Amino acid sequence: MKRKRKETQENEKGVLEDKKRHRVEITSKRNKRIKKQRKSRLKIGIEIEKEEKPLESDSPGTPKKQVKTKRKNGPKTGNEIGKRKMSLELLEEIMSYLSFKEAMIIRELNHYFYEFITGYNQVGVVGVSLESKPDRPIAKAPWTIKYAVDFAKLADKVVKMPSFIFYQLIGIVKKLPPTYWPDIAGTQFHTINFWEGKMKPGEIEMLGMCLQGSKVNKVYLWHSQMEDIGAEAFGKAVAKNVDIQEVNFSTNNLTAVGAERFTEHVPRTIRRINLWNNKI
Repeated sequence: MKRKRKETQENEKGVLEDKKRHRVEITSKRNKRIKKQRKSRLKIGIEIEKEEKPLESDSPGTPKKQVKTKRKNGPKTGNEIGKRKMSLELLEEIMSYLSFKEAMIIRELNHYFYEFITGYNQVGVVGVSLESKPDRPIAKAPWTIKYAVDFAKLADKVVKMPSFIFYQLIGIVKKLPPTYWPDIAGTQFHTINFWEGKMKPGEIEMLGMCLQGSKVNKVYLWHSQMEDIGAEAFGKAVAKNVDIQEVNFSTNNLTAVGAERFTEHVPRTIRRINLWNNKI
């Protein structure tokens, strides 16, 4: 019995040792296979690196210059991608749905949108002068100010007003001071109103001359005390202006003589003349 038990124990011990040996062999084989795979990957990586062409000496520029050129031609900034991929026509179509407030928010995104919304390359231009005119005029921008801007209420604020608002975004003006009349031609004004302006004939003539080359098509000079001489002076000043389509001369003490002299000079492109409440 003792001998059998001893033999059984020895057999079991031999079986366990065989299993351990087998496991060690499997593990060592697996480790060897992994090492081979790693070595082959490294070799492939080294070969790929070797296959990359070095900077050739006969190509334009030294290696340093070539690296700089490569960086310059590298990833584009957001502004450059926008300029290249988005056409101006498509951008104008998208922006046509913006209100004035929305456009003012969009212009602060980056310099490209600032230029597009305002028409100015330089940020922060203020006032009205020859130096503050826009780099690119914006005709009929959807985000223009819809209401009339009364300059009689602005007083000295025009000096600090952003130039793009004066030149690009205002369409209807009331009581614009004579100081700014020479700048009308460079704006987007389409309607000017001098109600109760009490203008002298010389001022009315000067206003008519300043309208040449402008986008103004409606002129309201009602209740301005111009009388016959003022009407004739304005007619002569706008004789070659084919853009004006409507004139309001109501309540100006005009007689039939003044009205006739005015109509003798004005272009036939004017569609409507309001002479209500005059001495005709």
